[in-house]
Formats: sequence, structure tokens, C-alpha cells
Amino acid sequence: MALGFKLRLMSGELNGRELSLPEGEFTLGEQGCDVLLPLPQGQVLTLVISENKILLRASGKVWVNGCRHDLQHPIPLRQVIEVAGLILVLGEEADALNSIILSPRSRGRVLLWLSMVTLIFLLLLFVFIFWFSQQSNRLFSYLPPDIPTQLSEQLKQPVLAGVTADWSSEGSVILSGHCSSSSAVTQLQNFLVQHQVVFRNKLVCDDHLISSVSDILHQYGYQDIEIRAGISPGNITLYGSIEMGEQWLNVQKALTTVAGLTGWTVINPHDGQMIRLVESLRKLNLLGYLSMMQSHKDIVISGVLSPDQKQKLSQMLAQLTQKESGALPVQYQNIPVSDQTAQLLPAAIVSYGGNNHAKFIQLANGARLQQGTVLENGYKVIFISEQGISLLKTNNLIQIPMNF
Repeated sequence: MALGFKLRLMSGELNGRELSLPEGEFTLGEQGCDVLLPLPQGQVLTLVISENKILLRASGKVWVNGCRHDLQHPIPLRQVIEVAGLILVLGEEADALNSIILSPRSRGRVLLWLSMVTLIFLLLLFVFIFWFSQQSNRLFSYLPPDIPTQLSEQLKQPVLAGVTADWSSEGSVILSGHCSSSSAVTQLQNFLVQHQVVFRNKLVCDDHLISSVSDILHQYGYQDIEIRAGISPGNITLYGSIEMGEQWLNVQKALTTVAGLTGWTVINPHDGQMIRLVESLRKLNLLGYLSMMQSHKDIVISGVLSPDQKQKLSQMLAQLTQKESGALPVQYQNIPVSDQTAQLLPAAIVSYGGNNHAKFIQLANGARLQQGTVLENGYKVIFISEQGISLLKTNNLIQIPMNF
């Protein structure tokens, strides 16, 4: 029986994210890869997933639980894998990978081999290891003395402001902090690789943070939201039309899982423009003829008007443009509105009645809609006339014609 596999990242911008692995090849790297990750020297990691095993193709060394791994053999599951500065764990879909604990690279095989020599040599070896562990500057005993200095000099570059490099007791480097662009860190990572310095990337970079947030917004149907880096590290600003509801609550829950994201601010730069346009159309007796949709770039009005009505609309839009210099541009398209009765109303329209002060429409299911009625889908009835019924929800004005 075929198994389902998944991947959990344990370092970098996507630390803590789990991804399901389909059968075939699954790549991690930069341009054109399934998962966008900045790896040293443009490396690409390729996972080859079959029914019951996973193979890894990589240009560098691969370590599993601290031991060198032979790439001819399948990657073991539920074990810590370290490659190209990235730490990850593979497992079956049902496995709880968040309980896996990182372990340092083991040098046990070397010690085991040395234990086969004479007792005197073994004793001297342990004495040396004990002395070595007590030295605060032991890193410099096996690294050229200029590497830490060169690394410190590179971190003084303005593009790397906010990036810190901490040397561990094992001689590896932990990169942490904040960067504005992951590409600025590539040269730093290449320097460490060229000098065979093992490193772990715990940086939070704005471009990858924005990419992760954009993926979540698109997943939940927010296609027109502009995302910018916030003032403080790890914070972002969202520009667009967002209203509180179940959809946005789900987005907020998903945003809390993004590694490195500390907070977000929502700004609607054109709040209220749609309402003002609706009221202006009502005063000109054009509301029952038109539909209107707002995006983060512009507002599009559509519907068929007479020449006199077109002139009134053009004059109104020109006046609004002069009054609101920072408003979204408004375009008019002289095309018929589509009949969305089946999509928006609970039943077909069968009759229209009432008087000038209390108009209503009767639906086939017996329901009666009046001005002010709010449908289950969130649309509100804002206008009823012989031409049709106007529904408004957030940034969408829909005109449904009286086709009965």
C-alpha cells in the first residue's frame, strides 16, 4: 500500500511549516522550484518520492542525525536531515513531526575508531577534548584566524543591517535577525560555504515574509491586496479592502503560523469612495441601470445608458475627480450587466409591487425583498425600481434586471 509523505522545515524563513509531498520530484531552492528558499550558491534540493521511499539529490554533503548520509540510500523518516544550511524532517502524513528534537552532528564514529588504539593514546585524546571544550576561543584553533574577522566586516554592510552571526561551541555559525532582501544575504552564505563553515539560517527577510503572506491571502480569495514591509522588523502592512468576517478571521489564524511574522496592519486607502459613488448615482436616477466593482487599482462602472444619461454620469465623475485628488480612477464601460439572479438571489423574481415609498419584489419561494433587506450571502438591497434591483456588498454593486 502506498504511503503518504510530508516534509517539515526546521530552519529558515519557513521554520515550522509542513508540506505534503506528492509522488515524483519535489524541489526546494530559488527560481522555478516548488518551494522558494534561498540556498547557498543557488543550490537546488530534489526529493524523489516513490510509493514507499524518498531519495534526495543534492550537490553537497547530507547529514542525518549528525552522521554523513550516503545519497544512494533512501532518506530515513522521522530523522533530522541537514543539507545546504537547511534543516528538515521527513515523515508519513500521520506522523507528528513537531516533536522531533534537533541533535548536533555526531563525531562518535571518530571516537569509536580511536578507542581501538592503545589505552594511553585514548586517555590523551579525552584529556585533549576536555581541555578543548573549556577554551572560549577554541574556534580559532581549526579556522584560519581571518575568517571571523572577514565575517564581522561583511556584517557592517548597510544591506546586512539587522543580521547577526553567532559562533556556536561546535564552530558553526547561526545567522539570525532581520534582512530587507534575501538576495543581500546570498554573498554572506557563499562566503561561509567557500570556507567550509557550517551555518544555520534563522533570518527573517521581508521578501520571503511578503511572499508567504501573499500565498495565504490568495488561498483565501484576497487577490487584490497590496503587501508592504512594516516599520518594525517582522511587521507588514496590508493595503486594500478588507472587512471583518469569517473569511478574514480564517486569514488571521493562518497568518499566525508564518514564521517570523510578528504583526500586521490593515489600511484601506479608499474607504468610503464606493458609498459616495452610489449616493451620487442615486441622485442622478442612474442607480437602477448600473453595476460597479472596486479593486485596489480602480473602480469599473458598467451598464447601458442613453446619451443623456452618459453625459450626466461623465459630469458627475469629473466633479468627483476634482474633489478627491487621491481617489481611485473610475472607468465607465457601456456594456450590458449580466443577470446574476441565480447566483445572488435565493429564488427567481416573479413580481414587482409597492409604491414610491415602499417598493418590493416577490420571489418564487415566497420571500419578499424590500430596500434594506440583507441576504444570507451578505448582499444588501439598496434600491428597487422598474429596471431592476441593486445589491451592495463591500466593494461590489450588482444590478439585477427585472426579467420576469
